[in-house]
Amino acid sequence: MNCKRISVVTVTFRNEEQLAATLSSLGRLTYKPYEVIVVDGAATPKAKEICANMNNVMNIVYFGEPDQGIYDGMNKGMQMAKGDCVHYLNSGDRVVGEPYWKWDDDELLEVRLSSAEASLGYGKKQLWNTLYCHQGMLFPSHHEAYDLRFKIAADYYLMRKVYPQGFRSYRIRQDAAVLFDSDGLSSTKRRARNQELFKVITETDGLGRSLSFFVIATIKSIFPMFLIRAFQTWSNRELGDANHGHGR
Repeated sequence: MNCKRISVVTVTFRNEEQLAATLSSLGRLTYKPYEVIVVDGAATPKAKEICANMNNVMNIVYFGEPDQGIYDGMNKGMQMAKGDCVHYLNSGDRVVGEPYWKWDDDELLEVRLSSAEASLGYGKKQLWNTLYCHQGMLFPSHHEAYDLRFKIAADYYLMRKVYPQGFRSYRIRQDAAVLFDSDGLSSTKRRARNQELFKVITETDGLGRSLSFFVIATIKSIFPMFLIRAFQTWSNRELGDANHGHGR
């Protein structure tokens, strides 16, 4: 996958302050993306103004019209992209380091998770190395569209289509990262996401693996979210410390 020209697609909806934070982080890069496509589902004058004010820093394409949700917006952005690869950043996500410098095909970006309560450490490969944080990877331009049957887990369904081999052999870069707010839709609606993940896993990997996921998800659902997040904070910190000490 040739990723010399990278298109960033950012979908936003009445989230102007967070959109500005995302664009500012991209504007500070030495190696900027080839283009930034902002898909605004609310088509607000403020969001359009923010993009116009940043156009002297990097190439920003603003597109504002109602959509059917975040994945519909991403599909629109993908169809407009002119780069070799697409990086999806939600409004509010920020990049640090130089993520677009010399990208290799077997790489993932480090994703640092946080919530309103606390830092949760680092994202990690999950579900038998088939799932990684959506913001930590690049997709080939004009890939298969997000399946709008799924309202929360369409990102995982796309990963299974574009990367059927999973991410076991992929290394996580340490010289750049995405700062990801995990209080978003897929993080806060845990039950709905698990239901959709069950459907995706059944369709892509078979009933046996989806039943294994169901058992694990059911056990985790017994515990309140604050305990799970406390464990994530501890385990991801340990994982991050170990990985940074030995070089991923």
